[in-house]
Amino acid sequence: VGKDAMGNKYYRWYEGAVQGERVERREVKWHTAYMMYNPNEMHPLWRMWLRKLRDAPPSEQEMQQALAKEGALRHKVAELDEAERLRRLRQAAVGAQAAQGGARAPDLS
Repeated sequence: VGKDAMGNKYYRWYEGAVQGERVERREVKWHTAYMMYNPNEMHPLWRMWLRKLRDAPPSEQEMQQALAKEGALRHKVAELDEAERLRRLRQAAVGAQAAQGGARAPDLS
């Protein structure tokens, strides 16, 4: 059916029948024989397909869009982390100045 960026291969086959309908099976063959299953190492779109939360396997275009969104999210999180780090530094500096002068530090949050 497909292959992901890590080299895992995804398969689909049908076997037997339940109430007149074929039973679909889905499976992943890991890129290494000794890989312990860790759902965080599999892309969510493929995990959804394996668990039958989506009918079709993810297309190359869907994977590229998802990876672009993930990259943008990581960038935004890094910006927010840096802004929070700077805010805490400013608050600590103002607090240290206030402690020397005996005044209470303002809340800069």
